[in-house]
Amino acid sequence: MVKKAAWILVVFGALCGAVRGGVPAGGGSGEAEKAPAKSSRWLVLPILGYTPETRIVAGVGGVYYFRPAGGRSDARPSQVWIALLGTQNKQYSLFLNPDLYLKDEAVRINANIKLENYPQKFFGIGNDTPAAAEEDYTYRRAYLEVTALRRIRSRLAAGPYFEFEYGKVVKPEAGGALEAGRIPGSGTTTVSGIGLAVAWDSRDNVFSPSRGSYHQAWLSGYHGLLGSDYDFLRLKLDGRRYISVVSGHVLALQAMVKLTSGTPPFQFMGMIGGDTIMRGYYYGRYRDKNLAVLQAEYRMPVWRRFGLVGFASAGDVAPAPGRFRLGDFKAAGGFGLRFMFDPKEKTSIRLDFGFAKNTSGMYITASEAF
Repeated sequence: MVKKAAWILVVFGALCGAVRGGVPAGGGSGEAEKAPAKSSRWLVLPILGYTPETRIVAGVGGVYYFRPAGGRSDARPSQVWIALLGTQNKQYSLFLNPDLYLKDEAVRINANIKLENYPQKFFGIGNDTPAAAEEDYTYRRAYLEVTALRRIRSRLAAGPYFEFEYGKVVKPEAGGALEAGRIPGSGTTTVSGIGLAVAWDSRDNVFSPSRGSYHQAWLSGYHGLLGSDYDFLRLKLDGRRYISVVSGHVLALQAMVKLTSGTPPFQFMGMIGGDTIMRGYYYGRYRDKNLAVLQAEYRMPVWRRFGLVGFASAGDVAPAPGRFRLGDFKAAGGFGLRFMFDPKEKTSIRLDFGFAKNTSGMYITASEAF
């Protein structure tokens, strides 16, 4: 069964001038150029789109990135993403994502805050669920995730991790598994967990690396003592490597593993699909307690600020770590276009076309997939 096409049009606003005494995007006087650590910029992104599930989508998004005054001029920039979307069907999505580098990168605080009322599709649990099992539902949630890392050595950092979600499945499809309540998380759900995060980061740029590596691990536990409706333990591993091939050409590699024990709700299982993991599959097309994915992307400049990428991935989900079978792995791939709207920070807008078995997807967003 071929998925319905979803077309998204994003009209990008002009890059605003510097604020708080920062340097404009095009440079400035000699005096201003001596203090780039104080630079800060806004990018505003008006959004207009359409999907079969929501009909017309409209909203606004933006990113503010900066370096704290008094810090090193070559310190990694902090960034704050925010977006608000409304739909013709009176659905909404609001998210805030601060990613802050403080004290000359000795401390990094990353948070994801989301309020959503959004339609989604559920295909069941497992790596062989048929397309005919598709059922529609709307999920309302308030979500908070915070990671606070403290540098231990030059490239190694560690710190606490916290995750919380209050969600409710509404408007489940009549006669479906969610309406019947057979799936963990099919009603009103509270999930709360704490853990430890460890990261190794040697990337030369946080927005679009050309060399170095980024490895992060999260071990978190969710229990009734923390207010969670479900008890489970989860380990997430994300390893990335960036190789400079020739001038401007980069080979990016990623390996991701999610292992879960206990009883997680279906929203917290490993999932294939979306704009970052195995592009081409609908987000959550396949889901289970464990996930393993390998991805590769080749990035190359074409003309001025424009570039092209080609990507491929393979992955699968399984009920237990020992149940993965190489012959069951799914494949996806595609190509995309990049526009670097800020060459100084190497921040880009991407348009990707992903293809998988009997399905495809188009993605327009900011920042690289990994």
